[in-house]
Amino acid sequence: MQTRSILRLILAAASVVWMAAIPMAFAQSPPQLVTNGPQVSPGDSDVRSGQRNVADSERYEQTLHANAAFRQQRMQKECGSIDDHSLHEQCIASFR
Repeated sequence: MQTRSILRLILAAASVVWMAAIPMAFAQSPPQLVTNGPQVSPGDSDVRSGQRNVADSERYEQTLHANAAFRQQRMQKECGSIDDHSLHEQCIASFR
């Protein structure tokens, strides 16, 4: 009878230790996202691509300053969803 009690005690202790070890096995650091680096399209490294980007930016700025309707549309699109009053005003000011 005493042997059964000791055996039950040992089994209960082993169960407690085993149950305590399970959460520790899952408490490892989360996996890290690994990518294969930046994706480059043909022409991205081309000098003409950079020049084209500069020309497009200059054309956008000229249109923004010369066309009030276009400027108003861009202000609404870029600043319209900003709820914070201070940030909204800063966004609007960036168009002036």
